Amino acid sequence: MLLSQRAHRRDRTQHWRQAAEDCGLSQPTETRLSVLEAELTATWKGHPFHFSGRHDTHIVVGLPVRDAEELTLRRALPGASLERGEIEIGDNPFDDAFVVHGAWHIVLARLDAEMRGWLLQLHHDGDVAVLEDRVHVEVWPRHRAGLTASLDILLKILPRLTTKIDVVESLARNALADPEPGVRTENLLALIHEHGGHPRTLDTLRAASHDPHPPMRLRAARERGTEGVGILFELAEGLTDDESSAGAVAALAQQLTPERTRALLARALQRRSYATAEACVELLGRVGDATAEPELVRLLTHEHAPLRLAACAALGTAGSVNAVLPLKERADRKDADKKLRRAAREAVAHIQSRQPGATPGQLSMSPSAAEVGTLSLAAKEAGGVSLADDADGRLSRSDPED
Repeated sequence: MLLSQRAHRRDRTQHWRQAAEDCGLSQPTETRLSVLEAELTATWKGHPFHFSGRHDTHIVVGLPVRDAEELTLRRALPGASLERGEIEIGDNPFDDAFVVHGAWHIVLARLDAEMRGWLLQLHHDGDVAVLEDRVHVEVWPRHRAGLTASLDILLKILPRLTTKIDVVESLARNALADPEPGVRTENLLALIHEHGGHPRTLDTLRAASHDPHPPMRLRAARERGTEGVGILFELAEGLTDDESSAGAVAALAQQLTPERTRALLARALQRRSYATAEACVELLGRVGDATAEPELVRLLTHEHAPLRLAACAALGTAGSVNAVLPLKERADRKDADKKLRRAAREAVAHIQSRQPGATPGQLSMSPSAAEVGTLSLAAKEAGGVSLADDADGRLSRSDPED
């Protein structure tokens, strides 16, 4: 038994030594700790390497003193929520695998596609952690080929962790060339926030305006100001990505005419691009487009709940007294939820407040039989506005809870 244990230790340290020599490490020196355990130390370009482990192989590499802003990285626990200060790169498999901390723009600059690929390979073959003063790699396969492959990857990432880089250039390159759309977007955001006035940033924004990923084009176009208006119109009216189209509509609030907005609303509804439709409804309400009122009234019964709420808000801002009855009917429906009921009643109150000479609670229905259903100003009673339940359809003071 003892001989077998000694043989196992010798085989393991021999694998370490051979892998170290294969990868160009120098001065491999073995230290025997016990019958079962031993360590091997070697160096590579001034970095000390320490090999240990009774079953798996643990490689610890010492790093020179680094700035506090440099990245740290370790394995993420399955199902764990984001930690405070944790940085997401925009690459889902990588973000799921690792917890990363550090200076946002430097972390993104260093973790390009090639670097992330190397780290993920070490993660799949064992484990890897980048700490402030060392890199720790755990290699599960004990055979020489697997150990050599992991050690070779480790030697590739070390210079990328310790060599100073041109952060602006690295962010710009990642923003334009990374295969992951999320990573491109994150790098562009870092470039804008940290180096907004740099000439390389302006060049990158122009190039990113033609990125195949709509959210990337949206962000770049918005940052370009008047230069990006054409791209924003393409995004808004192209409807290739609903959220990006909606963002473009919001960004074009000063440039979109009511006619063009109504046309886009019709197309968005037809395409079921409901985020864009909501943005159009909000814009129509903001500019007070009276021509849009019939369409806004129709949207009070739309299947998409956020659109119903948006229509209520728009009518409250821009609707006429003709919208009061549809709003009240919508609020009184049995299937109306609390949000919609409240939004409809608030819209009625806003419409009331815009009538000439009105004070809170004064909008009512004409009591004369000949004018049933027409709106007038009540002589008395201030308070909330609602429709009476009687057959005349008169507006009356609402219940206190409303």
